[in-house]
Amino acid sequence: MIPEHKGQSLILATILILILILSYGAIPDKSGSTPRKAKTQVRSVLRPYLADLLNRNPEKALPAESETIVQETAPPEEAGPAPKAPEPGPAAKPATPPGPEPKPVTEDKAPPPSEGIILMNTPGYASHTKPLVKFTHQKHMDAYSKSCGDCHHDNTGKPLDLKPGDPVAGCIQCHKETKKKKGEKLEKSEKIRIYHDEALHANCVGCHKAYNIAKGDPKGLEPAPASCKACHQ
Repeated sequence: MIPEHKGQSLILATILILILILSYGAIPDKSGSTPRKAKTQVRSVLRPYLADLLNRNPEKALPAESETIVQETAPPEEAGPAPKAPEPGPAAKPATPPGPEPKPVTEDKAPPPSEGIILMNTPGYASHTKPLVKFTHQKHMDAYSKSCGDCHHDNTGKPLDLKPGDPVAGCIQCHKETKKKKGEKLEKSEKIRIYHDEALHANCVGCHKAYNIAKGDPKGLEPAPASCKACHQ
């Protein structure tokens, strides 16, 4: 870009030269006309200078330092806010190697009577009015030295010769009745033969009472349980 004062000086110089040319050409000589030779000389002298002024490239007339000055004095661009660093996300959990395949769950089978406890939940009863008795079958064999024939017998009452694990019939298979008839009058032995609860109580309670009497209790109530509350807990 040309400085303002240099541009004005160039324009003024051009105007002055044009005025000189016109004025010189307009001055008459004594004979009333301008000598042709003088006009031609003025034009030949001024033509190169005028052509140089008119054809001069303003951009070349500028000093080389001007561009540098403009570039150095240009206002710096406003720097925007520095970009924020991305916030760290949650750390990725390390992948856990697959564990061994789970084994299929199998239901625990109830131990056979000779190896555990028998819950006296006999089918055939509509309901139980007292808590069910848990018969410690194994304990009776080990701690009390009871044999199979002490409890299991045939239809004549004779003890059975059994070994632990042998199949054995339950009391309800022979003593099938669970509901007593009102007003029925039977002997004790007959009730035991027909009704399940009579047979079961005679077998268990009768054994406990005999054991308690041998231990010194004439009523046969202790130490082995022989009453309803002592067994049905």
